[in-house]
Amino acid sequence: MGCLAAAAFLLRIDGIARPSLSTRELHNALLAREYYLGDGAGLPVWKQHVLRELHRSVKPVEPPLLDHVAAWGYRVAGREDLWIPRLVSAALWVLGGLFVYLIGLRITRREGALVAAALYLFWPYGVVMSRVYMPDPTMVALLLAGALAVIRYWERPSPRRFAVASGVAAVATFVKPGVALVFLVCLFGALAVSQRARLTVAGRHLLLFVGIAGAPTAGYFVYGSYVRHFLAAEGDAGERVQPHLLTTGWFWRGWWEMLGIVLPFPQHQRALALVPVAAALAGVAVVRRKPARAILLGLGAGYVVYALAVAAYTASHPYYALPLLPILALAIGALAGFLLERLGAAGSKPLQAAAALVALVVAVGAYKSRPVGPDRTAIADYRRIGAATGHTTQAVIVDERLRAPAMYWGWIVGHYWYPPTPGQDLPASGDPFPRRIDPAQTAYVVVVGREELRTERRLRSLTRGLPVVASTDRFVVFDARGGRLARAEA
Repeated sequence: MGCLAAAAFLLRIDGIARPSLSTRELHNALLAREYYLGDGAGLPVWKQHVLRELHRSVKPVEPPLLDHVAAWGYRVAGREDLWIPRLVSAALWVLGGLFVYLIGLRITRREGALVAAALYLFWPYGVVMSRVYMPDPTMVALLLAGALAVIRYWERPSPRRFAVASGVAAVATFVKPGVALVFLVCLFGALAVSQRARLTVAGRHLLLFVGIAGAPTAGYFVYGSYVRHFLAAEGDAGERVQPHLLTTGWFWRGWWEMLGIVLPFPQHQRALALVPVAAALAGVAVVRRKPARAILLGLGAGYVVYALAVAAYTASHPYYALPLLPILALAIGALAGFLLERLGAAGSKPLQAAAALVALVVAVGAYKSRPVGPDRTAIADYRRIGAATGHTTQAVIVDERLRAPAMYWGWIVGHYWYPPTPGQDLPASGDPFPRRIDPAQTAYVVVVGREELRTERRLRSLTRGLPVVASTDRFVVFDARGGRLARAEA
């Protein structure tokens, strides 16, 4: 197991320092920049102005634990380096492999547990996403730690083990509010049923578990919504829970499309996602012991409940399927353990077969998760946009990457207007601006992707009379100072 973990960590070091254009990652990087530079004392005046506006514009949704760790690392290094928080994410994901192995030992034989750990550590999408600066890898690792603590409690119930399970669950739930708790509650309930615990006792324990595990997150939401108001301003937490989407074909198609990205990554054949799903279901079917089956069913039920609860993101954000990877790995490891047991009964050598299977998983995972080089042209474009606008703090941005890359690399502040698509995104008439945009206060309109000006008629008509500040075959910057955009809209 130690060799697997070391190899998995070294694999993640490759490419960990490359520049990023990821919206999700650079949103966190902007927060870390705020915490690292503070009010910008000693920096040029224009940077101090950008930082002041950044404090007003970019707020955390999840508790910014990793962002503060990143800022601390920047202070030690003396500069902003994205590899610092990425290294933390990678290390924690690899630590999660140990928890997968320990949980796997409770489900299947040792060889199967090793297969499960190898799958978790070298699943290509998991490798790629655990190199990224975002809270999800940390959440998955802590979720697995919480699952192990819950399992240990039900193996030998005691107040001490209950306190440990509740405490770890509280930390896991806090990192990405509410997510881990869904999995751990389902696991807790499934194990209670498998142990034939008395309903009243199990119910009281479950309520106490939920109360302890959810208390820090509830406090964070109260603080963010009613004391500091940054969660209400962002609105992101409320957008995650949209139960009406469950009645739409868009959700079910989108969910399958996201799984078609995550499970066979980087292959594009969506049907390949059926292979690990089928193998995992077979693994659940061959598990004999009730507690082992309860672990798999409890975690699996947790994923289904979680996916349905955050339907808007399940169907549109591939990384929301990250918690599914260790669950599939454990179930497939159970199938591998079952087959290796049958192989040993037939007179063959299961240990050698398991070693070969693990080596195959490692080789395939390492090959398919090779890092892709950064788009340095795009980064140079964002820097040119920042210089062309005088590092404005009143931009309106039209970019398929939304606003974070332009703000991070260009040292500007602005709102994204709308996420551009090949279709028509703006209404043909009426007010085309969301509430967050005041056209009278807009200084510059930044359009990344010239094709959008050709395909979006309303955008073209609104910007037709605006002076062009900078223009290439990849972006256009329009001067909207003096209320020009408001007059164009009127």
